[in-house]
Amino acid sequence: VPPRGALRHYTLMAFLGGCVWAGLLLLLNDTQALLYHVIVFSSLFLIAVGSLFLYASRPVLQLAFTLPILLPLAGWCFSQQAAFYLWAGALVASFLVLQIIVLASNWRLVMRSAVQLAARERELNLVQSENESLQQRVQVNHYSARELKRNRQLFKDGPVVMYRCKGQDGWPIERVSDNISQFGYEAEWLRRNRVAFRDLVHPEDLDHVSKEDYDGNLPPSAGVRLEYRLRRKDGSYCWVYDYTMPVFDDYGKLTHLDGYLLDIDRLATAFETSPVQSDSPDIGSQVAKVPPDDRSIALGALLR
Repeated sequence: VPPRGALRHYTLMAFLGGCVWAGLLLLLNDTQALLYHVIVFSSLFLIAVGSLFLYASRPVLQLAFTLPILLPLAGWCFSQQAAFYLWAGALVASFLVLQIIVLASNWRLVMRSAVQLAARERELNLVQSENESLQQRVQVNHYSARELKRNRQLFKDGPVVMYRCKGQDGWPIERVSDNISQFGYEAEWLRRNRVAFRDLVHPEDLDHVSKEDYDGNLPPSAGVRLEYRLRRKDGSYCWVYDYTMPVFDDYGKLTHLDGYLLDIDRLATAFETSPVQSDSPDIGSQVAKVPPDDRSIALGALLR
């Protein structure tokens, strides 16, 4: 559908074209032979009929072209006295009226189509807007998934071991990250055999670890920080820092222990002290007491 301004321009050009062809009527007069009148009349009428095919998709242009041809032609025919001209005039007038009726019908159809087209354009714009919004969400989700994968890979390759234990006697291991291999264990073996986490703690540290009352009145968001010796697969022990978060059900019963482990054996060895037996059992507190020059050496031992 052309723009309104362009349609106006095309209609004017069609009207002027019809006026030019209607100028052939100026060649007619009463003194000419009937055959000459028939030739001019037939030519104009055929031109008008031919416009039906030329402007088949644009009824407005069709009427603008044929109206200046047929209206004067019908008027000239009715001005003649002979019956032939009257019948010819009636034919031209009927064709013109029929064309106007068809134009009115087409106009209603065009208007209805225009309304439907506008509705479809609004739906298309809405779909495009939703599609753009969906693409943005996909990009955000893709970025979030990539960041999550990167963070998981960071934990997987890093020194921090994530774990989950059942809140039962002995704390059976339910889930543990693959980097538990740094202690010689296979994560799948620990999960499959539901190894009791208590069995991995040094016997001398069990009292220190067990005295933490997970079933007590700890707030749901309260974590427990511990330092103890963990048994490696080869039977040796190393010092670890443990941060555990108890998980309770809706009734306040302990269900799981979520936490992470960090190997601090090198740091503990550097200080040559046991976090359990020291007056200050927190390795972090001991780091604060070390002179700044020596502190970087101790922390470097932990991070290597």
